Amino acid sequence: NGIVYFDISLTFLVVATVVSYGVITVICKLTDKKAPKEKEYYVTIQKNGKFVSCMGLMDTGNNLREPFSDYPVVLIDKKMFEELIGKVLCLDDIEENDKIRLIPLWTVNGSSLVKAFRPDLIKIGGFETDKVFVAESEAPLNEYKILLNINLEGEMQNVKT
Repeated sequence: NGIVYFDISLTFLVVATVVSYGVITVICKLTDKKAPKEKEYYVTIQKNGKFVSCMGLMDTGNNLREPFSDYPVVLIDKKMFEELIGKVLCLDDIEENDKIRLIPLWTVNGSSLVKAFRPDLIKIGGFETDKVFVAESEAPLNEYKILLNINLEGEMQNVKT
């Protein structure tokens, strides 16, 4: 009636399952894409005497720029943003010296406005600048809590040469 039966022992089925799982695990480990180490930087952001620091990733997909100054925008984790600025529920909660801006953001998931500020200083490895905006990431950032703008890479190389 169109049904095929295989006479397989339980032992063979268990061994074949374990071997298949092992092969798939090895293939996944070998093909797992991780960020190249030369794209990782230790980043420190300073604002109003407060500091946050952690490893950041030079994100080739981050070309976001602040529209008025044309400065590159760095995305940081929401908790880090709140450590520097405090919790911003509405624009009336912002102190005058923080000068929060809303920057349009377009992603594959849609578009939105992200809160951003200009830091007093940002250190990326040995490179320092204040010509950048720091924006709160709406999506949770996993391994790296800071996603650097790819345009900063060119500025960093210009300073080194």
